[in-house]
Amino acid sequence: MSVDPRPLLATASEALLDCLVVGAGPVGLLLASELAARGCKVVLIDALAEPAKLTKASGVVARSLEVLPSDVESKMLQNGSMLKALQILEKKEGEDLNPVLEVKTASIEVYHGILALRQQETERYLTEHLQSLPDWFRGGTKKMEIQRGVLLESFTEGPTGVQCVLKTAASGGLETVSCKFLVGCDGGHSKVRKTLGFSFEGS
Repeated sequence: MSVDPRPLLATASEALLDCLVVGAGPVGLLLASELAARGCKVVLIDALAEPAKLTKASGVVARSLEVLPSDVESKMLQNGSMLKALQILEKKEGEDLNPVLEVKTASIEVYHGILALRQQETERYLTEHLQSLPDWFRGGTKKMEIQRGVLLESFTEGPTGVQCVLKTAASGGLETVSCKFLVGCDGGHSKVRKTLGFSFEGS
């Protein structure tokens, strides 16, 4: 299928979208929320049709809690568990578990530990916060939503911003989107990072 040459979110002379955020994990959700709260026209897309059930990050450090919206922080503290100490173990074939590192976290100021909470719960609270904010791209009368099942196919930088080609997973249809800023919050296999040629050691 060929790309529709008519821009979905921009005119030929102006990028009407302030920011396109790729990836609706915790980082993308928080960024989209912060931008929307400040009156930016932002769209958040994610390749998955529904939220992931696999937890990749279950520890939330104090500094992250400090910068979260207060309603999100309250829900997380209410439903998570505060870890006072962490121990990392190593298992080699044919050998017993070997302690590698032990970290005492009870001395951390304010929170006195590291919060343990499943990633899907963190994302759920951030999504609820996002959906309470006005969608300025749609005039501010509707609330923000995650555009799920939408993939970033490719992008190029032009005189009026970043031209992005988006693909709808269900139909395979392609759309052209123009934005002032493109932000990749799409994890270790980031399409944005790979296209720009940035390395990610360990991937």
